[in-house]
Amino acid sequence: MTKVVIRHATKADAAEIATIHVRAWQATYVGIMPQQFLDTLSTKDRCVQWQQAIEQGNGDTLIAEKDGMVAGFLNIGLTRDEDLASQHCGEVRAIYVNPSLWRIGIGTPLFSAGLDNLRTQGYGEMRLWVATKNTIGLTFYESKGMRWDGTTRLENIGQSNIEERRYRLILKF
Repeated sequence: MTKVVIRHATKADAAEIATIHVRAWQATYVGIMPQQFLDTLSTKDRCVQWQQAIEQGNGDTLIAEKDGMVAGFLNIGLTRDEDLASQHCGEVRAIYVNPSLWRIGIGTPLFSAGLDNLRTQGYGEMRLWVATKNTIGLTFYESKGMRWDGTTRLENIGQSNIEERRYRLILKF
């Protein structure tokens, strides 16, 4: 079993978060998003975005460390979906693991820590959006008990419309 340490991210983690974010998108979304878009993703731009998000408290960002190195991250907070905002529903906004470390036991404790964090904040349920063609994500979320709530949307990413499904999980205390 892989020993994983989960902790809150600091602004100093932004570069490693950005690198994982870009690498994970480039590995996950091949054939789903335009390749030219994936090839031009910038860790520098993502680093600035993550520094600002962490500094401004845009959600809560957790880090998974393996052997003292950042191996993955998760960002959670109040849902951004207008139809659920009044229900005090949480959202997993992002969860990514370095592709070189997939399937060795990093994603599950990171996801569980995020759910525990949402429960601690008093959320009774959690939602997330996942690209309909993202079989890696769909398989992972469904293995955690999440189910599609029947809602879809089109997101324009990289000048391409990507269909996404909203998944739901009741958070039991």
